[in-house]
Amino acid sequence: MIWLYAKIEQCYKSASSWETTNWVQLVKLYRTLEEIEPRVSVLIPYAESISMRDGPDAGLALLDSKTYGMSDPAWLALRGELLCRTGRSREGLCDFHRAWSTA
Repeated sequence: MIWLYAKIEQCYKSASSWETTNWVQLVKLYRTLEEIEPRVSVLIPYAESISMRDGPDAGLALLDSKTYGMSDPAWLALRGELLCRTGRSREGLCDFHRAWSTA
């Protein structure tokens, strides 16, 4: 499993900018890692990678499809960010508030 973390790190380091990051490869790697280790610390970058590849609605769909992590401040903060990116700012602000309240 350590090889997955190494490949993920390599994807980030080989990109010259956020925009040139290989989101397709990162989604594949995070999907594999999440299947092995279904935990919020993997789900968050997986959902963010999906949102960068396919848009914020896709990242939200992944977050909302998983029952673990829903009370985690980082999960709530990412959900708030993705909601704001879809134009649902009021809902996003509620999740930011919940994240702050549970931190």
